Amino acid sequence: MELRKGDVFTTNEKLFMFASLLNNSTYNHTGVIIGDQGETFESLWMIGRYHISRYAGRTMLIARPKDLTLDRFQKGWGKVKRYEGCIFPVHRLFLYMFNIAKYIHCDWDYPVCSELAAKFLAEAGFRNDCDCWGVTPDELAKEWQSSPHYDIVFSGTLPYPPSSLG
Repeated sequence: MELRKGDVFTTNEKLFMFASLLNNSTYNHTGVIIGDQGETFESLWMIGRYHISRYAGRTMLIARPKDLTLDRFQKGWGKVKRYEGCIFPVHRLFLYMFNIAKYIHCDWDYPVCSELAAKFLAEAGFRNDCDCWGVTPDELAKEWQSSPHYDIVFSGTLPYPPSSLG
């Protein structure tokens, strides 16, 4: 299995482990794969480009939106790349720790990881834009697993190197 631009993933990020312990979640981090060699775009302490290899040895789910064209990828990427270099909104983690983020509607400046992936998918035409703020990594994972609009291309412990997926 090869990674493709526009694949989305969810995993357990060590930085956010305390949040998943409090709200009993399986996944606590989400990102978008923006390069065929595993380059990712994520909201970690800084929103930016990383590499999927940082998750080797961790449980991961990778989904691929069906019918993702280059044009649709570019629309999604255009929506989220403007956040590159922004600081992660740490103050909003508390809303996620207690599962209340979706109930507090404000005009947030920067997205957390799951909102970033949801915004990418909404702009690419794979989900409702109104459902981006407050969405959790677990909710996205369930959506990808149950929706006919996604193929699950990997589920399990990520090998190293990630190119050996499959």
